[in-house]
Amino acid sequence: MTKFVNDEAERSKKAAKSLVRLLTESGNFESLLDDYVNNDGILDGEFLTTLDSTKVLISQLPNPSTIDQVIGLPVWFQEAIIELCVQKSYAEYLASLEDRCTDKSIQRSIKKALHLLKRKGHSFEEKSKKKKGIFSRTIQPDVKSQSLNFISLHDLKGNRIIWYATSAPLSGIVVMEVYENDVTGIFDSFFYDIGRSGQKNLLKKFKTDLGIPIIEIPESHARYLINRAISKNDQHGRPLPPRFLTRLNLFEKPHDTPTRHPIRDLILNAAIQESSKNFSASDQLHNLNEFLWFSPEEQELYMMEIKINEVLKSKVIINEQQRSEALKTTLFRIINTYFGNNRARFAARLEDMSYFLWMEDKKDYAVQVIGLADALMDENVSPADIPFFSRAFTKLIKLPEMPVKPENAKAETDSKIILP
Repeated sequence: MTKFVNDEAERSKKAAKSLVRLLTESGNFESLLDDYVNNDGILDGEFLTTLDSTKVLISQLPNPSTIDQVIGLPVWFQEAIIELCVQKSYAEYLASLEDRCTDKSIQRSIKKALHLLKRKGHSFEEKSKKKKGIFSRTIQPDVKSQSLNFISLHDLKGNRIIWYATSAPLSGIVVMEVYENDVTGIFDSFFYDIGRSGQKNLLKKFKTDLGIPIIEIPESHARYLINRAISKNDQHGRPLPPRFLTRLNLFEKPHDTPTRHPIRDLILNAAIQESSKNFSASDQLHNLNEFLWFSPEEQELYMMEIKINEVLKSKVIINEQQRSEALKTTLFRIINTYFGNNRARFAARLEDMSYFLWMEDKKDYAVQVIGLADALMDENVSPADIPFFSRAFTKLIKLPEMPVKPENAKAETDSKIILP
């Protein structure tokens, strides 16, 4: 009976030989995959998305230029490559890999593999004890990594995707797909490489399959957003996805990575200050497709609906004028409380929206939106007094018409929330 273990590193070591067969043999794929799983191999979405590119990568061993890509692989593929190097007697390659690797579990596996090869009579150059680090790789200058740096807009839950790309020595483009929540930070990520020929196909997929707007951004801005998201993880005590920082370190940090939001350098301060005082038509921004998802979470909308129904059914209110005033007061309080308690969160999102619009050459809207961000951060301003923030709630709620239905009319049971 197969004995299964929980530790990811131990499982990867245990299944390494069967994974080598899966990566190198051309036999029945399902049979080889079953053998890997029976040896307690890890099988998840990341395994399947990186399997083919790893097959290409190992065909290029022991080329030293592949080392950085190996370091960025999931631990199970790294263990398989170490096992393959032992089988192929790639002692020099393993020594170079050890010199660059920072994962202690992988380092131990490499030391054990090198000891085994040394006992078999294979020699290799002892590398310097001082780690060079994974920043020392050479970037191919002919590949434009900026062509795959993108961001999506936030959805109703505050989630979005950041695509951060760099060039790889052999395969062409390496992409980091980062899933971020605007409150808690990064909650998932994928790392994959594509050939130059696959670049157009991936770009097409980004633009057509998501169902939410995305824009191309400079590499420096992608890194700024990732750094900002990491700080949210730190603030909330939430761990980053496994191997996230190891993979991020494969990307050389752009020299021009901003320390504040880039939109601040694109729009003059005078224009921002003027815009932050003029809110009269700000609710019209919600007619833009980019603001389709700019709204509180569903649970907040449901709570608002409950409060509205309480006002509509109240027996204390004696006439429709009082009911109308009570409804306005309720809406004002809900909107003020929600955005008042989330000023920094939505101001940051508005900065992102402003940048998004600026990059789409909608500069007048961009100026208006950055002004809203600054107004929201002003504690002396009531968000409910600004039409834009009121509309963020009410655009998804079917508000009742006055007068309301008589008490003996059939009660409506369907929700009044209208989702995009």
